[in-house]
Amino acid sequence: MTGLKGLWWWLCRRRVGVGPGDVALDYARGQVRTSLVLAGVVVVEAVAVGLLVRWPWLHVLDAVALVSVLSAAAGLVVHPHVVGHDALLLRDGGRFAVRVPLDAITSVRAHWRSHTGKPRHVDDGELVLSVGNQTDVHLELSRPLRVRRPDGLVTRISFRAEDPDTAVTAIGAARTRFGRSSSTIVR
Repeated sequence: MTGLKGLWWWLCRRRVGVGPGDVALDYARGQVRTSLVLAGVVVVEAVAVGLLVRWPWLHVLDAVALVSVLSAAAGLVVHPHVVGHDALLLRDGGRFAVRVPLDAITSVRAHWRSHTGKPRHVDDGELVLSVGNQTDVHLELSRPLRVRRPDGLVTRISFRAEDPDTAVTAIGAARTRFGRSSSTIVR
């Protein structure tokens, strides 16, 4: 049901959990494009198979496949990362979210890295939230933060943002408003 709700929010051009004064940070434009291409392939396949095979129940499976692909893409769009007044909310669609208090962030910088393995994992005290095996923003924390799914204590976080400079600027501005020093952009 969450997928259908995300699809509805996407069609209504709404975002979940982004309040007034919050900054939404997109992270999955490339995956959305790929999902839309896949949705097109599902439609072409449905038409081709529909001309060859006259089984009505097969069209139900095609519709379910199409809705599943579009729902996955919608989940990434309607659940962006959010810079709030006291915390940074990092997400992986509607499946994962971690709240990082702004006062726990000691530094933030734009830093592109390539990763292997799962898109969401904890490795040696670092939470990695990659999209397309890439991250572009790196946070250092002043105290350990417990995360679930993947479980672990982290003191560093690397995540993907479509515009890393904007992400670093927004996080730095929020930290300044919250009483912390501003951040620097490093490439």
